[in-house]
Amino acid sequence: MLQLPPELLNQVFCSLPIADLPAVARVTTTLYPIALRSLYRSLSIADASGHAILSVLVQKPEVAGFVRKFSLADVVLCPHQLKAALANMKALTSLDLFVDGIESWILPSGLVSPQLRHFGTSMPYDDRVAAFCAGAQHLETIHLASIEFSGSVDAHAFPRMSIFTGSAAAAIALVPGRPVESIFITSGDLSEDLVPFLAKSSANVAILSAQTNSIPLLVLHALGRHLSQNLAYLQLNSTRGFPAPPTTMFYEEVSDALALFPSLRSFELSGMYWPSQVHRDDKRAWQSQPLPAHDLVPELEIESDDFILSW
Repeated sequence: MLQLPPELLNQVFCSLPIADLPAVARVTTTLYPIALRSLYRSLSIADASGHAILSVLVQKPEVAGFVRKFSLADVVLCPHQLKAALANMKALTSLDLFVDGIESWILPSGLVSPQLRHFGTSMPYDDRVAAFCAGAQHLETIHLASIEFSGSVDAHAFPRMSIFTGSAAAAIALVPGRPVESIFITSGDLSEDLVPFLAKSSANVAILSAQTNSIPLLVLHALGRHLSQNLAYLQLNSTRGFPAPPTTMFYEEVSDALALFPSLRSFELSGMYWPSQVHRDDKRAWQSQPLPAHDLVPELEIESDDFILSW
């Protein structure tokens, strides 16, 4: 095995359980750096063991350089140590920081992670977060969990963003002019006034998930005017506009509104899934009687780096 090229050994080690890599690293000095690289390639910290890991990343920048994916969730670590560790991780492709009370000053200043493809955080979007993102020109997915959005947005930032997850306010600021194909609005309201901003994406929006305080039919018609041609998957959670119980007329009105979307393959409204059939002319006919989403068989999963939607 020692005669194998390092590239092949690296692939072998990547398939090993994480718990076995420290033992492999102690076998010979030849295997040590390769095993170490695999051990630190993807780090997910969710308990107090993170203190020891951060110490290694701070004290050994060469080890921090092996890290490609770093995730921190629901555990409080020394912010100064975290800041130093992040500054040493110069080859990150994915970074998630979801900790209550985390502040943006821990983010490195300047171009630190030019290869970063994904960034998710619970910290409010401010000028420091904006500057960090502006230095990551290859970002493709962004997840902003905070409802606070106060930072400026450089016109040249996020040039490759294709998946957006965040508040309605953040969507208004970030989606227009960028190649966003999937939009997941996790807080705020998908109103009729917001829809035109989403339509300003420089790419075709194919996936949209959001909650709305507006009447669902009004939102559907707004989406039909601005995003109808390419929208393929639509999930709406509405807080109003439902007759109790929903009437046959309501179902038929929703079904008629869905006819505005020629590319739509799946639609869910507050847990109700609208079945459809494709005719020989490739046109889709939406049925007027929905099904509970949990009764849907088979299940289609749409994956992003942030979460999975089941249709």
